[in-house]
Amino acid sequence: MTNRVNGRSHDLSGSDFALLMLFLSRPNEILDRDTISFATRGREALPYERGIDVQLSRIRNRLGTSKAFPHYIKTMRGNGYILSVPVEYGQ
Repeated sequence: MTNRVNGRSHDLSGSDFALLMLFLSRPNEILDRDTISFATRGREALPYERGIDVQLSRIRNRLGTSKAFPHYIKTMRGNGYILSVPVEYGQ
């Protein structure tokens, strides 16, 4: 899948796209690792699995940073992750 972020095209894998859509559908809501794993892998996260961290790193790199929003997806230590920007849906 190809998406445009900050005017640039980015190819996303199916699971990366599912992760991004999960965050966009639930902005400003803390998502735990199991919620993310179910949405992208269809199963509960394993205790020492690093795949979610790698996937989040890829999404963060593709989103980039700006002075207004230095980190779109923030880590909420011990709780999960949150998309901390306003999301608007248009036609």
